[in-house]
Amino acid sequence: MRRWIIIGVALGSVLLIVTLVTPGRPNSGFAVVRFCDLTNGVSGTDALFGFSNGIKRDLGFGAGNIQIRDSNGWPTNWIVINGPAYEVPAGATQIFVVSHPPTGDTFWRVPIIYARTESRFALLLDWLGMPHVSKPFCTNTPEMHGLNAVVPVGQAHVRHR
Repeated sequence: MRRWIIIGVALGSVLLIVTLVTPGRPNSGFAVVRFCDLTNGVSGTDALFGFSNGIKRDLGFGAGNIQIRDSNGWPTNWIVINGPAYEVPAGATQIFVVSHPPTGDTFWRVPIIYARTESRFALLLDWLGMPHVSKPFCTNTPEMHGLNAVVPVGQAHVRHR
């Protein structure tokens, strides 16, 4: 009898650990960035993009500075500007604005950094007072040429699973 109690507690512990550690299964498994449209801003044209969360957990994201492609290609270094940070619930889309995009014969894009928000395991680590860090991912808005999308309006720009 005692052996069955020990086996039951061990199996229950393993099941609890697997439940806490296993990430949520994705709906589509992707974070998707789309060019939506252009709009008139306070001091010129703004570009609207949508960030769609196809994962079963909330995602947080922020946009970096505008990158301009030159004869050497895309810049390799970028920073996240002090603009808004968003939390996007599972299965939802957040529209964000890129103010004053380059016009004319310029190719540009905006880097996006995003990460899953608190998992069950991270909440457990918080409760236990243990440090933890969520792994960030990076993608970009669709490549733009002046005020025209190289990827047609509404077409997905899927980058990371």
